[in-house]
Amino acid sequence: MKQTKTLLLVLLLCLQQAYAQSDCSSAIIVCGNTQPFNPSGVGTKLEQLACGGIEHNSVWIAFQAKASGKLNFVIRPFTLAGLPTAVDVDWSLYQLPGAPGTTNCNNKTQLSCNFAGSSTVFGIPGATGMATPPFAATQFNPGIDVTLGTWYTLIVDQFSNTTPILFSVQFTGSPESPYLNSTPGIFDTRPDFSITTASGCSGTYDFASTTTTTVPITGYLWDFGDGSTATGANPSHTYITPGTYYVTLTTTNSNGCETDIRKTVVFNYTPPIVTASGMFATPACSNTNNGTITVTTTGATTPGVTGGTPPYTYELVSPSPMIRSSQASPSFTGLQSGGYYVKVTDACGRSAVSTVVTIAQVVTNSTIGLGIQNTQAACNGTPSGTATIFANGSAPPLYNGIGQQFAGYHRGSSCNTT
Repeated sequence: MKQTKTLLLVLLLCLQQAYAQSDCSSAIIVCGNTQPFNPSGVGTKLEQLACGGIEHNSVWIAFQAKASGKLNFVIRPFTLAGLPTAVDVDWSLYQLPGAPGTTNCNNKTQLSCNFAGSSTVFGIPGATGMATPPFAATQFNPGIDVTLGTWYTLIVDQFSNTTPILFSVQFTGSPESPYLNSTPGIFDTRPDFSITTASGCSGTYDFASTTTTTVPITGYLWDFGDGSTATGANPSHTYITPGTYYVTLTTTNSNGCETDIRKTVVFNYTPPIVTASGMFATPACSNTNNGTITVTTTGATTPGVTGGTPPYTYELVSPSPMIRSSQASPSFTGLQSGGYYVKVTDACGRSAVSTVVTIAQVVTNSTIGLGIQNTQAACNGTPSGTATIFANGSAPPLYNGIGQQFAGYHRGSSCNTT
């Protein structure tokens, strides 16, 4: 019986907390980017959203502008596991006569509203909000001017709770576009951080808070997206498994207000990709080892090597007719004809081998016969004559321009081709 009463009390407290954030009069006061919220039900007073009908599963937040300026934001929905997701989220922004309370909420003025549907805007699944200058996507309204000292409240409503979600509202520090960020100073705290690759091979990254605030920061909490956390302004972290991770920094200021920001880290531990068609081979003469192979890395339509972690080293490996040990240069010279296999190794020791790259053999010491026909004399001393040159022999690769017409020469002189 005692356990049943305890369970009912916990359930009642949970319901009260869920409902508390679902009424304007008890909106959650924020001082910057919000924590993740789970919209789960409605409050004691149903609201009519101009852009979404009656509220379904809502959360109310409120803030007082600490400076005048342009308000922009993006609502980011994600799954309970923390992965971005596109769902139907509606929102409405209001101005209040004062701090949230029943009287002020009953006299609120709607300023803007919109919804996301299931779209992806700015590369953000399910994104909606306000942007300045106005963005072409219908999911974003133009930013609005807010006034120092004025209170504002925002309701975010999940149209359907068939699939439970989380969402956050980001007012500052959005990396996708500066158009999504509010004027500096509107909020107490503007969290941000930098990411530096300490060792791309081992998955170690350095993080540094670049948060700006009008009041002192008293705490930092990092969630690295792999189950690991840390405190302090400038931690380092090593990822074990390659993948995409969502890193969240939560700051707490001396007023007890928490704000956060989320960024992506991609730990890529894949080997380089080697493409034989991106390698340039020149032929070798039959009596000389003067063939070459060059692995193109830049400036080619199809590079010989991509991916991995540069810089690369290069080798010729078996069953190539000539073996070459590892070298920094992407070019091999002094090669005999035959089929070669190029091994490329990146800075992390990961490697890949090409398919066969063929150096052709050119026959030398051949007799080439030349002939000229279809000549037409130049007129009036101008270089307007033409001639067609033909050649034959046992080693066609040794000559070029066969069967080509050369124009622009004076009779009685050598051909001046153009």
